[in-house]
Amino acid sequence: MEESLRVRAMEMIVPGIVAGGASAARLFGLPLPKRLINEHLHLVTFDPNRKVARKGMSVRRHDVEEAGYWLELPMQSPVAVFVDLSAVLARDELVALGDAIVGGWHGPPLCSLEFLQAKISQRKYLRRRDRVEAALSLVREGVDSPPETDLRLWVMSRGLPEPVVHPQVYCRLVDRIVEPDLGYPHAKLALEYDGEHHLLSKKQWASDIARDEALRYEGWEVLRATSRMNRFVLERKIRHHLEQRAGGAVPVR
Repeated sequence: MEESLRVRAMEMIVPGIVAGGASAARLFGLPLPKRLINEHLHLVTFDPNRKVARKGMSVRRHDVEEAGYWLELPMQSPVAVFVDLSAVLARDELVALGDAIVGGWHGPPLCSLEFLQAKISQRKYLRRRDRVEAALSLVREGVDSPPETDLRLWVMSRGLPEPVVHPQVYCRLVDRIVEPDLGYPHAKLALEYDGEHHLLSKKQWASDIARDEALRYEGWEVLRATSRMNRFVLERKIRHHLEQRAGGAVPVR
Protein backbone atom coordinates (compact mmCIF):
# COMPACT_ATOMS: atom_id res chain seq x y z
CA MET A 1 0.00 0.00 0.00
CA GLU A 2 2.78 2.44 0.91
CA GLU A 3 4.55 1.82 -2.39
CA SER A 4 1.42 2.63 -4.37
CA LEU A 5 1.00 5.87 -2.42
CA ARG A 6 4.59 6.85 -3.12
CA VAL A 7 4.06 6.21 -6.84
CA ARG A 8 0.92 8.40 -6.82
CA ALA A 9 2.81 11.14 -5.00
CA MET A 10 5.67 11.07 -7.50
CA GLU A 11 3.22 11.21 -10.40
CA MET A 12 1.83 14.44 -8.97
CA ILE A 13 5.32 15.89 -8.62
CA VAL A 14 6.71 14.55 -11.92
CA PRO A 15 3.93 14.16 -14.54
CA GLY A 16 4.44 11.18 -16.83
CA ILE A 17 6.55 9.17 -14.41
CA VAL A 18 5.55 5.54 -13.87
CA ALA A 19 6.39 2.62 -11.59
CA GLY A 20 8.92 0.34 -13.23
CA GLY A 21 11.19 -2.64 -12.67
CA ALA A 22 10.90 -4.30 -9.25
CA SER A 23 8.36 -1.73 -8.01
CA ALA A 24 6.04 -2.44 -10.94
CA ALA A 25 6.48 -6.18 -10.41
CA ARG A 26 5.60 -5.85 -6.72
CA LEU A 27 2.54 -3.72 -7.49
CA PHE A 28 1.39 -6.14 -10.19
CA GLY A 29 1.71 -8.91 -7.59
CA LEU A 30 4.40 -10.76 -9.52
CA PRO A 31 6.92 -13.06 -7.78
CA LEU A 32 10.36 -11.69 -6.98
CA PRO A 33 13.29 -13.18 -5.06
CA LYS A 34 13.66 -11.95 -1.47
CA ARG A 35 16.60 -9.73 -2.35
CA LEU A 36 14.27 -7.54 -4.45
CA ILE A 37 11.51 -7.26 -1.86
CA ASN A 38 12.47 -3.99 -0.24
CA GLU A 39 11.39 -0.36 0.12
CA HIS A 40 13.44 1.04 -2.75
CA LEU A 41 11.19 2.71 -5.30
CA HIS A 42 11.91 2.08 -8.98
CA LEU A 43 10.49 4.59 -11.45
CA VAL A 44 10.67 5.15 -15.20
CA THR A 45 10.42 8.35 -17.22
CA PHE A 46 10.11 8.71 -20.98
CA ASP A 47 11.32 12.32 -20.99
CA PRO A 48 15.02 12.30 -22.05
CA ASN A 49 15.57 15.63 -20.29
CA ARG A 50 13.94 14.65 -17.02
CA LYS A 51 16.25 14.23 -14.04
CA VAL A 52 14.92 13.08 -10.70
CA ALA A 53 17.15 12.50 -7.70
CA ARG A 54 15.54 11.55 -4.42
CA LYS A 55 16.59 9.36 -1.55
CA GLY A 56 15.20 5.84 -1.57
CA MET A 57 14.35 5.76 -5.27
CA SER A 58 15.93 5.42 -8.67
CA VAL A 59 14.66 6.67 -12.01
CA ARG A 60 15.50 5.16 -15.40
CA ARG A 61 14.96 6.93 -18.70
CA HIS A 62 13.46 4.94 -21.58
CA ASP A 63 13.32 6.03 -25.21
CA VAL A 64 10.16 4.10 -26.07
CA GLU A 65 7.06 4.68 -23.99
CA GLU A 66 5.59 1.37 -22.83
CA ALA A 67 3.25 2.22 -20.00
CA GLY A 68 -0.34 2.59 -18.94
CA TYR A 69 -2.59 2.57 -15.90
CA TRP A 70 -3.29 -0.49 -13.76
CA LEU A 71 -5.73 -0.07 -10.86
CA GLU A 72 -5.31 3.67 -11.46
CA LEU A 73 -1.55 3.44 -10.95
CA PRO A 74 0.86 4.64 -13.67
CA MET A 75 2.80 1.51 -14.52
CA GLN A 76 5.46 0.32 -16.92
CA SER A 77 4.02 -2.38 -19.20
CA PRO A 78 4.38 -6.03 -18.13
CA VAL A 79 6.52 -6.66 -21.23
CA ALA A 80 8.90 -3.86 -20.29
CA VAL A 81 9.04 -5.11 -16.69
CA PHE A 82 10.01 -8.57 -17.93
CA VAL A 83 12.77 -7.14 -20.13
CA ASP A 84 14.10 -4.70 -17.53
CA LEU A 85 14.27 -7.29 -14.76
CA SER A 86 16.24 -9.65 -17.00
CA ALA A 87 19.25 -7.58 -15.88
CA VAL A 88 18.90 -8.68 -12.25
CA LEU A 89 17.05 -12.01 -12.35
CA ALA A 90 18.54 -15.44 -12.98
CA ARG A 91 16.97 -17.46 -15.80
CA ASP A 92 14.63 -19.51 -13.59
CA GLU A 93 13.57 -16.39 -11.67
CA LEU A 94 12.75 -14.72 -14.97
CA VAL A 95 10.72 -17.74 -16.08
CA ALA A 96 8.69 -17.54 -12.84
CA LEU A 97 8.07 -13.85 -13.55
CA GLY A 98 6.94 -14.66 -17.10
CA ASP A 99 4.70 -17.52 -15.92
CA ALA A 100 3.01 -15.10 -13.53
CA ILE A 101 2.58 -12.40 -16.20
CA VAL A 102 0.75 -14.77 -18.56
CA GLY A 103 -0.80 -16.91 -15.79
CA GLY A 104 -3.78 -16.43 -13.53
CA TRP A 105 -2.65 -17.25 -10.00
CA HIS A 106 -2.47 -13.56 -8.99
CA GLY A 107 -5.60 -12.55 -10.93
CA PRO A 108 -6.33 -12.35 -14.67
CA PRO A 109 -3.27 -12.66 -16.94
CA LEU A 110 -1.56 -9.32 -17.57
CA CYS A 111 -1.10 -10.37 -21.21
CA SER A 112 -0.98 -13.53 -23.31
CA LEU A 113 2.19 -15.50 -23.96
CA GLU A 114 1.75 -14.82 -27.68
CA PHE A 115 1.62 -11.07 -27.00
CA LEU A 116 4.70 -11.22 -24.73
CA GLN A 117 6.65 -13.17 -27.37
CA ALA A 118 5.56 -10.87 -30.20
CA LYS A 119 6.45 -7.65 -28.37
CA ILE A 120 9.89 -8.94 -27.41
CA SER A 121 10.64 -10.29 -30.89
CA GLN A 122 9.79 -6.86 -32.36
CA ARG A 123 12.52 -5.13 -30.36
CA LYS A 124 15.42 -4.29 -32.66
CA TYR A 125 17.74 -3.60 -29.74
CA LEU A 126 17.51 -5.86 -26.72
CA ARG A 127 20.22 -6.10 -24.09
CA ARG A 128 20.78 -9.61 -22.75
CA ARG A 129 18.78 -10.98 -25.68
CA ASP A 130 20.09 -14.51 -25.13
CA ARG A 131 18.95 -14.52 -21.50
CA VAL A 132 15.57 -13.01 -22.29
CA GLU A 133 14.86 -15.44 -25.14
CA ALA A 134 16.11 -18.45 -23.14
CA ALA A 135 13.73 -17.60 -20.30
CA LEU A 136 10.87 -16.73 -22.65
CA SER A 137 11.16 -20.13 -24.35
CA LEU A 138 10.31 -21.74 -20.99
CA VAL A 139 7.38 -19.50 -20.03
CA ARG A 140 4.03 -21.33 -20.02
CA GLU A 141 0.44 -20.16 -19.68
CA GLY A 142 -1.88 -21.45 -16.97
CA VAL A 143 0.69 -21.86 -14.18
CA ASP A 144 -0.91 -21.40 -10.76
CA SER A 145 2.08 -20.46 -8.60
CA PRO A 146 5.87 -19.95 -8.50
CA PRO A 147 6.40 -23.35 -6.77
CA GLU A 148 4.75 -25.01 -9.78
CA THR A 149 7.22 -23.19 -12.04
CA ASP A 150 10.07 -24.33 -9.79
CA LEU A 151 8.86 -27.94 -9.89
CA ARG A 152 8.53 -27.93 -13.69
CA LEU A 153 11.98 -26.43 -14.21
CA TRP A 154 13.53 -28.80 -11.68
CA VAL A 155 12.03 -31.81 -13.49
CA MET A 156 13.53 -30.58 -16.77
CA SER A 157 16.89 -29.87 -15.12
CA ARG A 158 17.12 -33.55 -14.21
CA GLY A 159 16.97 -34.50 -17.89
CA LEU A 160 13.35 -35.61 -17.67
CA PRO A 161 10.76 -34.70 -20.32
CA GLU A 162 8.89 -31.44 -19.75
CA PRO A 163 5.54 -32.13 -18.08
CA VAL A 164 2.34 -30.56 -19.37
CA VAL A 165 0.91 -27.70 -17.32
CA HIS A 166 -2.58 -28.63 -16.10
CA PRO A 167 -3.35 -31.54 -18.42
CA GLN A 168 -7.10 -32.03 -18.70
CA VAL A 169 -8.37 -35.43 -17.55
CA TYR A 170 -12.04 -36.35 -17.65
CA CYS A 171 -12.74 -38.31 -14.46
CA ARG A 172 -15.89 -40.44 -14.35
CA LEU A 173 -15.84 -40.66 -10.56
CA VAL A 174 -16.59 -36.93 -10.22
CA ASP A 175 -18.04 -36.45 -13.73
CA ARG A 176 -15.85 -33.49 -14.59
CA ILE A 177 -12.49 -32.41 -15.99
CA VAL A 178 -9.66 -32.62 -13.42
CA GLU A 179 -6.45 -30.66 -13.98
CA PRO A 180 -3.40 -31.74 -11.95
CA ASP A 181 -0.62 -29.16 -11.56
CA LEU A 182 1.67 -31.00 -13.99
CA GLY A 183 1.42 -34.27 -15.82
CA TYR A 184 2.47 -36.71 -18.50
CA PRO A 185 -0.79 -37.69 -20.24
CA HIS A 186 0.88 -40.42 -22.33
CA ALA A 187 2.12 -42.10 -19.14
CA LYS A 188 -0.86 -41.16 -16.95
CA LEU A 189 1.40 -39.57 -14.36
CA ALA A 190 0.38 -36.48 -12.39
CA LEU A 191 2.63 -34.24 -10.30
CA GLU A 192 1.03 -32.14 -7.58
CA TYR A 193 2.76 -29.45 -5.53
CA ASP A 194 1.40 -29.10 -2.00
CA GLY A 195 2.04 -25.79 -0.29
CA GLU A 196 1.26 -25.16 3.38
CA HIS A 197 -2.35 -24.22 2.62
CA HIS A 198 -2.94 -27.77 1.36
CA LEU A 199 -2.13 -29.06 4.84
CA LEU A 200 -3.70 -26.28 6.92
CA SER A 201 -7.04 -26.06 5.11
CA LYS A 202 -9.37 -29.00 5.78
CA LYS A 203 -11.46 -28.03 2.76
CA GLN A 204 -8.39 -27.98 0.49
CA TRP A 205 -7.13 -31.28 1.92
CA ALA A 206 -10.50 -32.95 1.27
CA SER A 207 -10.57 -31.53 -2.26
CA ASP A 208 -7.06 -32.86 -2.92
CA ILE A 209 -8.02 -36.35 -1.75
CA ALA A 210 -11.13 -36.39 -3.95
CA ARG A 211 -9.13 -35.21 -6.97
CA ASP A 212 -6.42 -37.82 -6.46
CA GLU A 213 -8.99 -40.59 -6.07
CA ALA A 214 -10.69 -39.47 -9.28
CA LEU A 215 -7.39 -39.52 -11.18
CA ARG A 216 -6.40 -42.93 -9.83
CA TYR A 217 -9.81 -44.29 -10.85
CA GLU A 218 -8.80 -43.36 -14.42
CA GLY A 219 -5.52 -45.25 -14.05
CA TRP A 220 -3.32 -42.26 -13.25
CA GLU A 221 -0.49 -42.30 -10.72
CA VAL A 222 -0.27 -39.17 -8.54
CA LEU A 223 3.04 -38.04 -7.06
CA ARG A 224 2.93 -35.22 -4.52
CA ALA A 225 5.78 -32.77 -3.96
CA THR A 226 6.43 -30.41 -1.05
CA SER A 227 9.16 -27.89 -0.24
CA ARG A 228 10.78 -30.29 2.26
CA MET A 229 10.61 -33.60 0.45
CA ASN A 230 13.62 -35.53 -0.83
CA ARG A 231 13.67 -34.66 -4.53
CA PHE A 232 16.17 -37.41 -5.27
CA VAL A 233 13.46 -39.88 -4.29
CA LEU A 234 10.87 -37.97 -6.33
CA GLU A 235 13.13 -38.10 -9.39
CA ARG A 236 13.50 -41.87 -9.04
CA LYS A 237 9.73 -42.29 -8.77
CA ILE A 238 9.13 -40.18 -11.90
CA ARG A 239 11.76 -42.08 -13.89
CA HIS A 240 10.44 -45.44 -12.76
CA HIS A 241 6.86 -44.58 -13.70
CA LEU A 242 7.78 -43.12 -17.08
CA GLU A 243 9.85 -46.19 -17.89
CA GLN A 244 7.00 -48.51 -16.88
CA ARG A 245 4.24 -46.63 -18.68
CA ALA A 246 6.13 -45.29 -21.66
CA GLY A 247 7.81 -48.60 -22.44
CA GLY A 248 11.28 -47.14 -22.76
CA ALA A 249 14.21 -45.97 -20.71
CA VAL A 250 14.32 -42.38 -19.51
CA PRO A 251 17.76 -40.71 -19.60
CA VAL A 252 19.70 -41.06 -16.36
CA ARG A 253 21.62 -38.09 -14.96
